[in-house]
Amino acid sequence: MNHAPRLLTRNHLERLTRGLRRRLEEGSQLIAQQLASLRDQLADTQRAADERGDTELARYQQQHVAAITDWDQQRMAVWDDAERRAYKAVHGVAAEENRLRTEARRQGDELTAEAKKRIADVERRFMRSKDKTIAKLNKAKEQIEQIAGALAVVQQEAATLLAQRSMTLNVDTASRTFSDAAPVTSVDAIDRCKQKIQTARQVLHWMAHNQISRSIESIWFWLVCGVCGAAIAGIIGATGLGPWLIAIVVGFITSIVMGLVAIVAVHPWIRRLIRAELPKLEGALSEGHALQKAAMHLALSENDTELRRLANKRDTRMQEAVLWRDNAAKELNAHVKQEMTRLRTYAAAERVAVKEQLTQSLRTIDQAGQTSQLDIETSFSAAQSQRLAQLDAQVEQFERDIERTEMQSEARVRAASQRAATWVARSRRWCQHHFPRWEQMADDQPWTQLLSHPVLPLGQAHIESLLPESVRIDAGGTITAPVNFEPFRDSYLTITADPASPLTAGFIQAIVLRALTTLPPGKTQLAVVDPQG
Repeated sequence: MNHAPRLLTRNHLERLTRGLRRRLEEGSQLIAQQLASLRDQLADTQRAADERGDTELARYQQQHVAAITDWDQQRMAVWDDAERRAYKAVHGVAAEENRLRTEARRQGDELTAEAKKRIADVERRFMRSKDKTIAKLNKAKEQIEQIAGALAVVQQEAATLLAQRSMTLNVDTASRTFSDAAPVTSVDAIDRCKQKIQTARQVLHWMAHNQISRSIESIWFWLVCGVCGAAIAGIIGATGLGPWLIAIVVGFITSIVMGLVAIVAVHPWIRRLIRAELPKLEGALSEGHALQKAAMHLALSENDTELRRLANKRDTRMQEAVLWRDNAAKELNAHVKQEMTRLRTYAAAERVAVKEQLTQSLRTIDQAGQTSQLDIETSFSAAQSQRLAQLDAQVEQFERDIERTEMQSEARVRAASQRAATWVARSRRWCQHHFPRWEQMADDQPWTQLLSHPVLPLGQAHIESLLPESVRIDAGGTITAPVNFEPFRDSYLTITADPASPLTAGFIQAIVLRALTTLPPGKTQLAVVDPQG
């Protein structure tokens, strides 16, 4: 690009400043719109990220609260289960102990009732056995009394029979001699006594009904005697030894005498026979009496023995019933004590097990809860980190876009501004060349080449506000553009100011002097109008 000094006309300067202002305004507006759009997008992204963060935070808080709640519920469930188990163990054991005590009391009462029942049954059996024994004794007594009666009858019959034979019966009832061994039981004595009675009856029957006695005492003996007497009476009557009446009387007397003679003649023989059998009869009766007494004694003794045996048996069975009750009570108490010990051992073991299970469950739940909390926090942190990383990436991208947009816009404005600044600099150098300072002109230094057409400097216009900061910095901070007046192009110049102001007078003087010093001689005409007033 050519950087030689060149005049920048006022119209060109106006167009340049308008272009800079429009470019600056349009660029600023465009960049502002783009930046606003990017910033809005960035704000929306940040807002969406914040909303997502709030959502993630709410979800994290919800998950945290849910995890804590679930954790607490699990702990409470474990505590409730442990309390229920401990309550069940304690109260179950207490209920079981009460049941055992109640059952033990019931079984104890049953044992006592059963013992009493057994004792009562033993007593009843004893009384029945006692009654049977007494009945047996009474029966034995009846039999003995019957035997005594039978003995008395036999003895009476024997005494009567012997009295008929002019004999006496000598029965020793005080003697207790026995032909055989002494009887051992009353039954044996009764049976042997019955046998002796039977023997006595047999002997007595033989005495009363032997062949000789039976023959003499029978009706046939007297019939024979009668027949003999009748025969004699018949002979006497038939032979005429006497009348028939006498014959009959003689025959009758003869039969009587024959009978009496026969009886008298046979009677001693019969007595000898009876006497021979009498010791046997007396012995049987004596032994019968002895056996009868022995039977009574043995019956009484057996009764006493049986009663003592029954009493002993009753006492033994009662003691057995009491012993059974005591042993059963001991076994029951031992069983109850064993069950109590088992229940208490179970309760103690259950409490230990519940405590260990509770500790282990709480440890497991706490570990799971801590792991869950750590997973939630890790997931939340990862989500936050991912969200922040995405947000940072998006913000960085937006910042790059903003920076790129600013740089592009600034580059465009800078390029245009640099061109404008170059034009202004060339115009400023042109003005410095053609309009030197008054001090330089007063020092008799050579002036520059005169202008071929009139150009009058009016002043400097600050245009740094129309340029970007980078251009201002490159230009030194303050940028001024010379404002010139070209009469041939601008037609006329109207100055609106205070005529009495020294600044106005100095400005007009400077314009006139620049016209006189920059144009060739004779090219400047002055028309001064000074109206009255």
